[in-house]
Amino acid sequence: MTATTLTPPATGSAPATAGGSRFPTARLTLGQMRRSTGRLAAAGVAILISTAFVAATLLVGNIVTTTTYDQVAARYADADLVVSGADWNLTSADVEAARAVDGVAAADLERSFYTELTRGGKVVYQSIVPQASDPRLSPLELAEGAWPEGATDIALPGDVAERLGIAVGDTVSATRWIVDDEPTVDDEGGTWYDNQEITEKLTVTGLVADPYQAYALNGGMGVVSAATMEQWLADDSGPDSPPTSEAMVVALDEPGDPAAVEEAREALAAAVPAADDVKTTQEYAEGVVASLSGGRTSSSWCSSWPSPAWPSWSRAWSSRTPSRCSWPSGRARWPCCAASARTPASSTAACCSRPRSSA
Repeated sequence: MTATTLTPPATGSAPATAGGSRFPTARLTLGQMRRSTGRLAAAGVAILISTAFVAATLLVGNIVTTTTYDQVAARYADADLVVSGADWNLTSADVEAARAVDGVAAADLERSFYTELTRGGKVVYQSIVPQASDPRLSPLELAEGAWPEGATDIALPGDVAERLGIAVGDTVSATRWIVDDEPTVDDEGGTWYDNQEITEKLTVTGLVADPYQAYALNGGMGVVSAATMEQWLADDSGPDSPPTSEAMVVALDEPGDPAAVEEAREALAAAVPAADDVKTTQEYAEGVVASLSGGRTSSSWCSSWPSPAWPSWSRAWSSRTPSRCSWPSGRARWPCCAASARTPASSTAACCSRPRSSA
């Protein structure tokens, strides 16, 4: 038998590999990449497009959020604090309580109304707010004429006046609804308050401007006197449903003073019976934007149904539709635009304040 002698490799030498390469896996990968250049390029382009799409989506989302915040915050003008009610329950009595607090210069409920304006066959469905008791509480400015004072006075956005073909001193017809003083009783004993449509002549006393686009999403805002707004809301709400609001804006004697703001904040929370929270305008605007970006709440389901403040054609359409809302009184009422689905500055009468028609 012949003996075989094995000689061990020298210390430190690299093992032999096929083709003499020390990195066979890398060499194989590079070879496959060279043979698949087209597919790799397509994959790279897809990744770039996907990345760009995600970045654009985030950018647009941030722009939309910022724009919405700017518009919401602009509605509070130079107010210092916002008092909110938990259940859309702030009343005129709460305003008087707030105005009596030391350090408070002015306070107004956030209210608005919706009316149909006509002139010479032209029709505009216009949102209306009351004139603020203090210029710091409203973003609107008087561009021409005078602020409304009487029960039949109104100031309109310049572009609305242009569409209607009217100027300061002209009249315009306004259509709104008034709830009956006495309830209607059906054969089954159910009751509701019916309503009547009225048309009245309003005199245009001035033209208003919205320099910060606070009401751009509403198509601009008309203005009536605070007393006129109170009466319109009372007529629209009915005898057993006094007008209420979700929020109140407050201006202080010492604006910008952190100590004064905190002191007034605590005093308002204690003095206003229906106050649920008192926030700075920045905090409140951030909360509104956050609620707008969230999902629908259980109560906001009603927002898909015509509101009492909607124009007559939508109310006539919905008058035969049963209410989807449940109420402690057990009475059938109009479907509504829920407070939780509205921005505070676009409030109308209390949610579902209008009973549905029996027609």
